[in-house]
Amino acid sequence: MNENWKDDVLNCVTGISKAEPNSLLYHTIREKIIYNARMKPSVVKKPYLALAAACLALVLTANIWIFNQSNVTSSLPTDYPIDLANFNLY
Repeated sequence: MNENWKDDVLNCVTGISKAEPNSLLYHTIREKIIYNARMKPSVVKKPYLALAAACLALVLTANIWIFNQSNVTSSLPTDYPIDLANFNLY
C-alpha cells in the first residue's frame, strides 16, 4: 500500500468549494424559533406533572413510614448488649 495514502486522501478535496446555504435559511430558522417561543409556552403537561407529584408523595410517605418504623424497632430491647464505644462484634 502507498505510504502517502493519508496525503492522497487529504489532497483529493482540493479545489472543492464549501457548501453554500440558501440565503433564506437563517431567516427561516430564526422566524420559526421566534414563532414557537411566542405561541407555545414551555409548560409541563398535566399527565407528567401528576406522575411527578404522585412519585414525590410516594417517596415522602415511604420515608416517613421507614423513619417511624426505625424509631419503633430501636426502642425494643435486644438479646445482645451493644457497647456504643466499642464495635467489637466477636
